[in-house]
Amino acid sequence: KKVILMWDNLAEKSKDPIYGRDFEMYKIYKSTDPNFADIKTISDAYGNPLLFKPLVQYDLKDGLFGSHPIPLGGSGEGDGNDLGVSYDMGTDSGLKHSYIDTNVTNGRTYYYAVVSVDKGYDIDFFDRGLTDRPDLAPNSPTECSATIQVDPLGRPTFIDRNCAVVVPTEPAAGYLEPQPESGIEHISGLGTGSIRLEVMVPDSVMTGHEYRITFLDDSSFQNFDEFFQSGNTVGAWLVDVSSGDTLLTPDVDFNDDAFEEKLFHGFKLAINNDDSVNVAWSGWVRSRSNIFGDPRGWDQQTLAVPRDYEVRVGEMGVDSSYSAVPGRARYTNFTVLDITDPDNPERVIFGLAENPDSLQGILSHGDEIAIKAAPLRLIFGQDTTYIYTETTWRIKFSLPRGVEDSLQIVPQPGDIFRFTTKKPFNRHDTFEFKMIGGDYDYARAAGALDDIYTVPDPYIAASTLEPRLINQDIGRGERRIDFVNLPKECTISIFTASGRLVREIYHDSAQEYGRESWDLRTKDGLEVAHGIYIYHVDAPKIGSKIGKLAIIK
Repeated sequence: KKVILMWDNLAEKSKDPIYGRDFEMYKIYKSTDPNFADIKTISDAYGNPLLFKPLVQYDLKDGLFGSHPIPLGGSGEGDGNDLGVSYDMGTDSGLKHSYIDTNVTNGRTYYYAVVSVDKGYDIDFFDRGLTDRPDLAPNSPTECSATIQVDPLGRPTFIDRNCAVVVPTEPAAGYLEPQPESGIEHISGLGTGSIRLEVMVPDSVMTGHEYRITFLDDSSFQNFDEFFQSGNTVGAWLVDVSSGDTLLTPDVDFNDDAFEEKLFHGFKLAINNDDSVNVAWSGWVRSRSNIFGDPRGWDQQTLAVPRDYEVRVGEMGVDSSYSAVPGRARYTNFTVLDITDPDNPERVIFGLAENPDSLQGILSHGDEIAIKAAPLRLIFGQDTTYIYTETTWRIKFSLPRGVEDSLQIVPQPGDIFRFTTKKPFNRHDTFEFKMIGGDYDYARAAGALDDIYTVPDPYIAASTLEPRLINQDIGRGERRIDFVNLPKECTISIFTASGRLVREIYHDSAQEYGRESWDLRTKDGLEVAHGIYIYHVDAPKIGSKIGKLAIIK
């Protein structure tokens, strides 16, 4: 139920003798017809089929997108020769060199092509930076060819290098596809991003190898205190722990689009990093209060740090605010804790700004809490000792718009306001995973014998698995029933309902292929009659399975 396409970037280096390096995009075509006739559905102004409808397309991020300014057949001079249709130049999506098609049916034959398309040319392309060659003739885009040739029976005899003929199938029973044994585990660190792994080339996966991902940061939070010995992400390492090989170093930008195409031992990684510190969630954990808090950490007087905090309301005097000016500190009915490590919450220093008319020291409408980095730094003046510290976040508490102060419901002892942040990966974050699979297990195959079945069942005159008839003169064409989820080696015996042997098929395939076809003919080459048939699958060292199928003409 999946087809993986990958291609190189040679087309991007091509050079037109007149227009120079004018590569623009890739289009992917998919069809059940080797001539792609069923997707040639884009017509010109006269109703003539002209262009193939792509499955997907990837174009350069260069500002050339949407309908091309020069219609097909035209010259941009209004000569009346255009065909009334313009080429679709994409959406500035950026280039990719792989695609996974999951809209497929196992056992059915599909034809794919990846074609490269040039920019074409218009009089303003030089000014727009789309070309380095000025004053050329306007031209509509063109794409490279995609050729699959077949014989009268529909069998491919030539497949161009940018085309593929694919039959997706189930793997043999007992085969475990390569995958991380327990997923990608976040062993340490507080980063809130995620890492996704996708196997692209199963037979390149190093089964049994363990891998570790770590990160490098810029130390931008290091000058605060022991809480913030980190910074923003600047790179990552990927190490094959089993072999000691370093597969990824911090000089590679994992945020770049090209990184998503990079293969490591047959798989690729997508590192989704929360690279900017923002509020992930904020609100009252439990409270009837109608004032709400708005955490802010992005103005000029604060530094948003990747930490989580709680404001816990208690009795008056449970804590006191900090002030650099003597006499300005105030007892409060709340305290502020850093709860980034929920098992070890830490009290933090905070400042408090209040309206003169507000409830002094009591968390209420108009209060602004300034969370401080600790420990405090002492600065000695001529006659006075000043205490100075940085502000990390501010929380402004206020009533909803339109609610009068007299209707305020202040928080009560036991109420908790909490806000959490998105955290970039840093030096403390470590991910580990172990690749398993890609091998064949006889015990697993024995347990999967009951999963063997036939498709279609019943067979009614025809099947969508049968290839399209290319030449009407050869008769009806292929008929087939597929046996699915077979072990990699077995013998299929097909009997009539009375027990007479009709056909014996020997299946011997790679472990990634668990399907075998029957052409609905007897061992003597005759077409079978309609009715009920019994099949017996015998797999050495594994076991056997008996089933039945129906043929309706």
